[in-house]
Amino acid sequence: MLGDVAIRVGFLIGITLLGWSAGKRLKIDPAGLAVLLVYVISPVVIFVVIQESTAGLAYLGYSAGMWGLSSLSALLAWRFARRFWQDARLNLFSFACGTCNTGYFALPLVMGLLPAEAVGIAVFIILGANLYEYSVGFYLTARAQYSWRTSLKKIATLPMLHATWIGLLVRELDVPINAVVMSGLQGFKGAFSVMGMMVIGLTLARFDRLELDGKFLGLALLWKHVFFPAVSLTLLFTFGAFSVLEKSVITIMLATPMAGNVVVISSLLGVYPQKAALMVVSSTVLTLLTLPLIMGVAL
Repeated sequence: MLGDVAIRVGFLIGITLLGWSAGKRLKIDPAGLAVLLVYVISPVVIFVVIQESTAGLAYLGYSAGMWGLSSLSALLAWRFARRFWQDARLNLFSFACGTCNTGYFALPLVMGLLPAEAVGIAVFIILGANLYEYSVGFYLTARAQYSWRTSLKKIATLPMLHATWIGLLVRELDVPINAVVMSGLQGFKGAFSVMGMMVIGLTLARFDRLELDGKFLGLALLWKHVFFPAVSLTLLFTFGAFSVLEKSVITIMLATPMAGNVVVISSLLGVYPQKAALMVVSSTVLTLLTLPLIMGVAL
């Protein structure tokens, strides 16, 4: 398993470095890619993922559980972070501490390490993680720049949320989708993964000198890689009845690094994108150590 994790981390870091190189040479503005990811690519990807899943809508319980755990972690992180910061770092910290890179980090691990039936569970956990990022997470980040009313209005216009309920409705009603159209839409998944990590590199490339906020970075990593998985897995496995397969999928999903969408949304809203990029890169590398440890303890 350690080899699979190392390969995945190396691949993601490689895409980030490619984005950094392109940003330095071509002076690409990451904000434009962030807009495309949030308003075009992500909604299409979530619609396709819902259609491709072989699991039934009864699996929505996994989505609700992931959304709830992520939201709870973010709100607790908000209360914790108020002791240290009163500026936009508070917003970024709380949002990031509720995220998990479930899509293009955890899903390939689930597919490679576990039986095929685990993928259905993973897909609906991914759905919950994405719903958190574009609801509670987006709101917390937006509040650094906007009033609560404006923040809610921005969430209401996010196509990601509408793509989710439309995708579930189309699936439930068994609406046929042309095979050629579906094949074309599947191409958005690759674009989502690559562009999501490239935004991190492009963001870092904008700064000639990176300023390291040691306290912010250290506390964020400690929360994401120790507190969040430890508390979440303890609650789930103490009070919930899960099979060995379910526990394996849930553990992998919760032990992942911070989501690339932390950088995407922070760039879109102008909330410390440099700090967000450093957090996600550091969290991804740290997963080489923490994921095997967490799986060893939890399983």
